[in-house]
Amino acid sequence: MTAILFSLKAYAIDYPEETGLPEGTDIQGILESILSWLLGIVGTLALISFVISGLQYFLATGDDKAMGTAKKTMLYSIIGIIVALSGFIAIQAINSLLGGGTSM
Repeated sequence: MTAILFSLKAYAIDYPEETGLPEGTDIQGILESILSWLLGIVGTLALISFVISGLQYFLATGDDKAMGTAKKTMLYSIIGIIVALSGFIAIQAINSLLGGGTSM
């Protein structure tokens, strides 16, 4: 009998009590926070790139090569903003489908 109890106790799962996480934090909330944070960074960088490319275009003053570079940079920054917004919308849609509610 003691051998059975010993073997069951040896394979029992011992969950940590002090993880340092706030009370009520689950993996969904952590992942949602990380993804929102990353999408915010991507969107901010794309917006900054858009402003910089606008300044490059404005300061090109007739130089066709510089204007072409500025147009390409502007196009890529617009694509970045669209990707960031699409990612945010996808996260919200998946969260509402799986979580049964809305967040943010």
